[in-house]
Amino acid sequence: MRLRLPKFLALLATVACAPTQRERPVRAATAAPTAVAAGAPGTRLGDLGGRAPAASELPVGPASRQAKAAAAGLENVVPPEETVVRVLLYHGIGTRTSRPVVKARAFREQLDWLEAHDIEVIRLSQLLDFLDGELWLPRHAAVITIDDGELNGYSKAYPILKERGLPFTLGLATQVIEEHRTRGALNWLQIREMVDSGLCEVASHSVTHRKMTLLPDEVARFELERSRAVLTEELALRPEAFFYPLGDNNYRVRRLAKQSGYRAAFVAHGGPTIAGTQRFGIPRYDVKPDTSMRKFRSFFNHGIPVLRSSR
Repeated sequence: MRLRLPKFLALLATVACAPTQRERPVRAATAAPTAVAAGAPGTRLGDLGGRAPAASELPVGPASRQAKAAAAGLENVVPPEETVVRVLLYHGIGTRTSRPVVKARAFREQLDWLEAHDIEVIRLSQLLDFLDGELWLPRHAAVITIDDGELNGYSKAYPILKERGLPFTLGLATQVIEEHRTRGALNWLQIREMVDSGLCEVASHSVTHRKMTLLPDEVARFELERSRAVLTEELALRPEAFFYPLGDNNYRVRRLAKQSGYRAAFVAHGGPTIAGTQRFGIPRYDVKPDTSMRKFRSFFNHGIPVLRSSR
């Protein structure tokens, strides 16, 4: 059932809620809305004289966050204290290699399960907006992240996700991409194609993919800042999130990530994300080649007893 919003919020349904990447594209499964200016309750567009409204003229509070969710195609949103998000971590999709790659068949089965249980796959940027208190989300949601920039992210994962219209985020170590011919990694052309589809967001995964806690401050800061500069130059976007290489982090590294201007950073071990989750230690559930459907379902059992079924 879609939200019933007051008339003054109808105009806000045309304002896109999407990432700070290129034109902040909305989910491909949802038609991209036309952005228009909207005023506060009782304010007509004509009263603004064609100018963009000031922040004080925009509606605030729960109603605006609901309107932003509706604009992004999110249904059945709830107050933030009722939302639980699971961030899924993959290292590749396809055939088994020396890397922890999940088979395409298992990946499809996992996506089928999410759909069957009405777990909305959302953008990573929408999760960040939720943590900032700017957006309401459904009661149960998932974020798909794929680390390391392996070629199968384009050849295997992308076709599956594109067919279903599901958003995802690539964690890219820039030196790996620049050495793609010897690393078996994605190239910039493939990454641009995925970003331009409106489904793919990008997070920095450092430059050299080294353990950050072993690096002195100046080197760690270089890994944080140079990687984002390269991604910005190559993809015309500014990554807002950092994925710690190998999940390795401590208080010092988290502080450096924050000082480098990221909105959030993600680790590589599991747990749900809720309102108030520590922004530079957001957990992810590591989906491995041997992760059974029973184990996958267990990621979502927190707060959802009905999902313990064998379905």
